[in-house]
Amino acid sequence: MSQLVVDLASITGIVTGDVTNVKLWADTGATAGAVDGTDTQVGGAGSVSISGATGTITFSTAFTVSAATNYILQADVANLVADDTVTLALPSGNLTASGVTSGASITASGSATNVTHTQDAGGFIPRPFAAAPATPRFISRPRILSPNP
Repeated sequence: MSQLVVDLASITGIVTGDVTNVKLWADTGATAGAVDGTDTQVGGAGSVSISGATGTITFSTAFTVSAATNYILQADVANLVADDTVTLALPSGNLTASGVTSGASITASGSATNVTHTQDAGGFIPRPFAAAPATPRFISRPRILSPNP
């Protein structure tokens, strides 16, 4: 995979500078659905761009996908107040890949369910962490299906 772009939509109350420390994890570790010490970070640092109610997070460091894999998108988000919202989507057209050996272009298949995160009035976003980090984190779990010819 040479590039992966997550679409952001229906954004309220969040600007580019609020989103930092964006990571993409191959969820291959001991605890499915949560980042643990045995998951592998892929794609390099995510680059965030938000303009009004839409935006993107782009991962541009190449990584190998050899089988269907679940991924976790993790980010620190500052300055959240009640009802700040973002919807994340990963359409297959936002994946750029080529064969490791052949170099041939690969058409991605599979799907990821869109997910909407909304800051609640209690000051936290439910997330699978034993202890809350200093900054709230959005966590999304897309599944990418892509062979590696």
